[in-house]
Amino acid sequence: MSGDGRPHAVPVWGLWHDDRIHFEGGITTAWATNLLRDPRIAVHPPDPERVVTIEGVAHIIDDEDLSDDEWSDLDRRFQTKYDVDKGSPYWCVEPRKGLAWNGRGLDTMTRWIF
Repeated sequence: MSGDGRPHAVPVWGLWHDDRIHFEGGITTAWATNLLRDPRIAVHPPDPERVVTIEGVAHIIDDEDLSDDEWSDLDRRFQTKYDVDKGSPYWCVEPRKGLAWNGRGLDTMTRWIF
């Protein structure tokens, strides 16, 4: 949400890992400030043919939330995916609801509640 309560959508780099969506982004950005105030979020990959939307709650991953091996795996996958030599997706989304459908027809829609 924006400062006045309007939805605030921004593209970010991220990946699916251990039943959560992990993404990166600066803590001083407007969208991060908004998530700290209200952690409800909706995310989706940029694929118009295989639509997936996840609604959930975002939070910053604490160092102790993951083992050293999990952090290493997450960092390696993120750096490989985006061809960067550092960085880590330290936000995550705990899914609450998911929607998916084939981009050519809503008659294929499926919905999950986590």
